[in-house]
Amino acid sequence: MKKAIFIVVSLIGVMVALYIIFARPFIHKKMEVERELEEALEKVKRCYSSPEGPPSEELIKELEKGNKLLEDEYIKVRRALYKEFKIEIPKEQNPALYFMELYYHKKKEWQEYAALKSASIPTEIEGLPERLPSEQEVPILLKKMDCVDWIIHKILDAGVESIGEIAIYNPEEKGIYTKIPLTIALTCDLLAFSKLLNMLENEKERFIMIDDLSLEAKVIEKIIPLKERRPSREALTTASERELYEIPTKTITKEVIYISLSLSILEWSKI
Repeated sequence: MKKAIFIVVSLIGVMVALYIIFARPFIHKKMEVERELEEALEKVKRCYSSPEGPPSEELIKELEKGNKLLEDEYIKVRRALYKEFKIEIPKEQNPALYFMELYYHKKKEWQEYAALKSASIPTEIEGLPERLPSEQEVPILLKKMDCVDWIIHKILDAGVESIGEIAIYNPEEKGIYTKIPLTIALTCDLLAFSKLLNMLENEKERFIMIDDLSLEAKVIEKIIPLKERRPSREALTTASERELYEIPTKTITKEVIYISLSLSILEWSKI
C-alpha cells in the first residue's frame, strides 16, 4: 500500500514539474497575446466610435494621389540625375590615341562655336591632358570631356562673351550619385548672367548643383574703329597724310560682370 501511494505521489510530482517547465510558459504567453489582442480591439473600437472616425474614402484617395505625384517626381529626378555615358572606344583603336584624337577635334569644335557666338574660350582645359594619357585614365577622361563639351555649349548659348578658364576634376562617388566638380571663370553682361543662372536652375538634361559663386561688376571702356574716311582731292593738298588716313574711333562704355563659378554635375549611380 505504501509503495502504491509513493508511486502516485511521484507521478503527481512529475506532472507538476512538467507543467511548471513546459505548459506554464505557453499558457502565460497565450494570456499575453489575448491581452494584447483585447487592447488592439479596444483601440479600433475607440477609433470607430470617436467623432473623427477612420480615414474617409476621400482622404484615402487624396493620399494615394499624393503618393503618385511623389513617385512621378522621383522618376523625373532620377532621369535628370542619370545620363548614360555613350562614348565607346573602338576595339581596333588604342584608347589613349583615340582620346587625344577626339579631344583635338573637340577643341577645334569649341573654338569654332565660340567664334560663331562672338565669344572667346581658353585653348586648354585644366583636368584634360595635352599629353598622351595612360589607358587606365581614358574612361574618366572621356567622361570629363563629355561634361566640358556640354557645359561650354550651354554657357555660350547663354550669351557669355568670354570664358577665362575651365577646370574639371575627377568624379567623386557619393553613394547613390556621382559628383563631377568644375570651376569656371566667366565675363558677361547682366542679361547673359541672368540667362545662365536660369539655365542652370531649370536644366532638364543634367542635374546641376552650384557649390560656390562670386562676382565682381566693373565698367570698362572699349575703343572701336568707325568707317574709314576717304579724303577728297582738295583735302589732299591742304592736310597732312597722317590726318587724311587716320581712322576715326568711338569709345563705348560697357558694364561687365566677372564671375567665378564652382558647380557640380550630378549623375545617378547605377545600382
